[in-house]
Amino acid sequence: MSDKEYKRHAKNDEIHVDYNFHPGCVVEMNVSVSPKASSAAYHKSLKEIRKEVSLPGFRKGKVPDDILLKQFGQQIEKHFEEILRTTAFHDASTLVKRSSLSKYVRKASLKKSSHEGESEVFFEYEAEPQVPDVDLKTLSVQLVPPAEPAEKEVDFFLLRLRFAWSTKTPQPDRSIEENDAVTLSLHALINGVERTVETEKELLLSKKLFPEWLFDALLGMKQGEVKQMPHPEEKNEDGTPVQYTIKVARVAVCDLLPEDDSFAAKWHVATIKEFRDNIASMLGVQYKAIAQDKMRRQLRNELIRQYAFDLPQSLVESETEGRFRAFLKDPSRPKKSEADRETERKPFLDSVKRYFTCFFLLKSYFPQVSQNVTQEELTREFDYQMNGAPFTQRVITPGMDEKDLVYRLITAIVMKRVEDFCLQKILGIDTLSAAQQQMLHESEFPKELHEGIGTNASAEV
Repeated sequence: MSDKEYKRHAKNDEIHVDYNFHPGCVVEMNVSVSPKASSAAYHKSLKEIRKEVSLPGFRKGKVPDDILLKQFGQQIEKHFEEILRTTAFHDASTLVKRSSLSKYVRKASLKKSSHEGESEVFFEYEAEPQVPDVDLKTLSVQLVPPAEPAEKEVDFFLLRLRFAWSTKTPQPDRSIEENDAVTLSLHALINGVERTVETEKELLLSKKLFPEWLFDALLGMKQGEVKQMPHPEEKNEDGTPVQYTIKVARVAVCDLLPEDDSFAAKWHVATIKEFRDNIASMLGVQYKAIAQDKMRRQLRNELIRQYAFDLPQSLVESETEGRFRAFLKDPSRPKKSEADRETERKPFLDSVKRYFTCFFLLKSYFPQVSQNVTQEELTREFDYQMNGAPFTQRVITPGMDEKDLVYRLITAIVMKRVEDFCLQKILGIDTLSAAQQQMLHESEFPKELHEGIGTNASAEV
């Protein structure tokens, strides 16, 4: 028997298992195999080796035991030990109800083997997580009504659209004035971690589009100038203001196009009024998508709050490392010292734990939704993952194997469907239709026009 102290025990007619569960879904098992089961494994080895060998004077599969053992004793013994390990692991993991996460077993040590007596094998492996059953009735999710597009929001959208089509004349020596085209980068230092808000993005400096603090900070700056300043409202965990770094890459004078029927005609619309109505309709769908995403976030937070369970350590570490490594290779990432690596890595670890917790909890609901995914949906999800999702939450990375990439994209799409299915059950609401999602994706407007400027970088996504 093992010198380890085991707290759990299980047995049947074939095996006796002493076992422990450890953090990270690690299982240790010491398996005592009965003489009957050991003998069965040995005779199975004899039978399988006999089937494969041929000797002069004997038909294949008819070699006597004594000659077989003399000629192939080592192969028979090696095969017997493999059968013993494989059978013992399968039967023991089934008995303790902890199936292996993968085919890989960390340790499989044959401590004692006997053809006719008791054998003993030690295993250490990573198991599938023990996932609790989710009762949707216990989840507290509040309905988030979508906002109605206001006239000023249509104004803002049109202003950004007019800017996108306007002529910009570079002025390297100019001090920035209102309505200039400014290409800037914006970084926020949040709880000691630098996060990118904007990178080399050309924007119209307008009071309608910029928060007041950022508008005032940019006035008078010149190309190549860098300014640091605290945010007037955002705070770190210690109560100090979040520090922003503003860098101006280029300054240009903007000849802004007028808002009239001729501008609407560029989009194949007869009048500017009709064009504004179209924009309002599109914004309405976008606001519904935003409200839906907020409810999904509530759902995930509730799942994590109510249903805690242990995750496989290697799964979490491998995924964290993949996401973090892709982040380190990003050219827009500010350079950091090696000492800051763990601080930078922590948000990735936290995000991965959240992702897998929700994935395993919702896995049982996957059969409730369609698994069919169109090429358009794959393209849309790929674009979001590579360009819209924060680095901490990206489930795909550059250079990933194509088969793995497609699997991950499909899983992300189906996960959202499952979340929406749960929201429908909890709140009794209709979520954003596939047609509406496609409408957002196929909009002729540049996608940056849908985005805010200088938003709260510390908000959870």
